[in-house]
Amino acid sequence: MADIKNEVQSIREVVGHVLPDVKYNLMHMPAEYKADTMSIEYAGGKPAESETGYHYRIDRLYQIIYLGKNALDCVEKMGKVERLFNNEMVIPLKNVEGRYLRIDSFSLSRPFKTESGVYAIIGMLSAHFREARSQSIYPKIGKVETRTYTDKIVISWAGLEGTATEFEGDEYTFEKLENGETVLGETAAPNGFTWSEIESGKIALTKEEE
Repeated sequence: MADIKNEVQSIREVVGHVLPDVKYNLMHMPAEYKADTMSIEYAGGKPAESETGYHYRIDRLYQIIYLGKNALDCVEKMGKVERLFNNEMVIPLKNVEGRYLRIDSFSLSRPFKTESGVYAIIGMLSAHFREARSQSIYPKIGKVETRTYTDKIVISWAGLEGTATEFEGDEYTFEKLENGETVLGETAAPNGFTWSEIESGKIALTKEEE
């Protein structure tokens, strides 16, 4: 689920790998500017874009401001951040296994001197991720019935035994069928039927044809 706070914290975590000695401010700028300080803030984004019936895309924009001793300090520090984003391409989201912010671009301003005397440089990070839609849950199939079909008869094995037909309880077995006894009120062949004859589609449940 989209969570801007977690996204900002995730960006701070990866940036901290290349700038471990910097003091970080998340989602706010301090009233008093001090060197070796970085602020990471959410700066807006685009409306969510529907891509399929199962997910949509969310685009984000983040502002990263570094305060340094001088212009060179700003360029050197933010240059490390720029290389990081160019190399990694994705930012793992904290506390969400297998989810990432995918980096689209990262741009830097020129360093400039603030009214308090420290220098600043502004970076804009564009990224996106995809979010799955909630899906309806339908009941599972609870029962499946199968039937065996041939060219001349339509019947199941249970039907041959008389346990799954409209003639419930006629008690005809495979053995009686093979012996040529009457099956379901019709006359079987005088010499009975073999399994191979039944499986090949020969008439088993109608009067014998000459």
